[in-house]
Order: sequence, then C-alpha cells, then structure tokens
Amino acid sequence: MGPSRGLLFCVFSPAFIMPIINFAVGLNRQDDACPVYKDIATNLIGSGVSEFCLLIFFTYFFNRLASGYDKVDVFTTTTTYADGSKKVETSKMSHLKWFAGLTFLSFVATCYFFIVSHNTFRVYHRMQYKDSNQDNYCSKTLYQTAFALLIVTYVMLFFTLLFILVLWCKKK
Repeated sequence: MGPSRGLLFCVFSPAFIMPIINFAVGLNRQDDACPVYKDIATNLIGSGVSEFCLLIFFTYFFNRLASGYDKVDVFTTTTTYADGSKKVETSKMSHLKWFAGLTFLSFVATCYFFIVSHNTFRVYHRMQYKDSNQDNYCSKTLYQTAFALLIVTYVMLFFTLLFILVLWCKKK
C-alpha cells in the first residue's frame, strides 16, 4: 500500500513556497545592479519556474505511487443512431505518456536549476558589495537572497529525495 494522498499534500504543500519566493524575488529585484552576474534576477525567475515544474513531477509521481503504477483509465462511449442501433466503443488511456513527458520536463528543469546554482556559487569569491562602479559588484540584498534561496532549495531537495527513497522502499 502506497502513501495516502493526504500525506502527499502535507509534504508537498510547503515545498511549493520556495519556487514562488524565487520567482517573486527575481521579479522584484530586476533593477538591482549586479555586473558580476548580470542574469541573476532572470535566473531566479527561471529557477522558480524549474523548481515548480520539478515539484509538479514529484507530486504526480507520488500520486501514481499512491494510486498504483499500472493505472489505466477506461472510457466507454455509447452512440445511438437514428435507426435505434447502438454502437459502444471502449478506449483506454495509460498514464505512462504523461509520466514520460513530466519526466523529461523535470529533467530539463533540474539541469537548468543546477546550471543556475553553479553560476551563483561560481561568482561568490570574486564579488564585492561596496563599489557599484566595479565589474565585480553585486547588490548585497539580491545576491545574498539568491544564495540563501539556493541553499534552502538544496536542503529541501535533499529531504524530498530522501522522502521519495523511503516511500519507494516501503512500497516494495
């Protein structure tokens, strides 16, 4: 027996806060100066979107885990013709196509997230917050917020993956 949907809601609801915060900080800080990493605000927006996509994937994955991997929806359509005859058609839809699409989307989102985080960490040692005329300047609020959000996201990602592993092992 897999995890209940209530448990999944409780675990994943707080996790959706981080992408929203990333997106909001990126939008609010578009005008902050950061010559050392010009795309930091844009990448915060992209990071928020990619994290959101990843969480949608995890939520869908756990929903499948809770309801069974082999779920196939069966649809029956009955058509009645003018002469009184009926035609019954049955069609099946596997959730595998959605799962494959979300897997690809989450892979792309994860790659983007790690590229963005690498760029944020890469400029850490060569930046300064005092002289805005220098090439290695970045707004202290913008950079430290982005840095902290990445650290918190990594911690949440670790615990989410740990949760996946525990539930996966429990299912088997």
